[in-house]
Amino acid sequence: MPTASYAIREEWGHNDEDDFGPMGAESKADKHLRMAGFRFSPREWGYTAPQGYVFSAKDRSALEYLVTEWDYSGFLGFHEANTDSPAP
Repeated sequence: MPTASYAIREEWGHNDEDDFGPMGAESKADKHLRMAGFRFSPREWGYTAPQGYVFSAKDRSALEYLVTEWDYSGFLGFHEANTDSPAP
């Protein structure tokens, strides 16, 4: 059930006029995480970050939006930064 705050919804482009924002995988939050090197795991509905990655406030906000608005699992762990292997 969607429970993201209005501030986080606004930050990530949620359209409250329709009471519906971009679907999780189409959201600005997902795009932000992927551009930062995160990998999405469709099996776990969450993200891994490159080994040693230091999270920014924007990264935490993106994860919070996806967890509270779209019921994603959130942060699952780290992956090796130099491999092309998919997330767990």
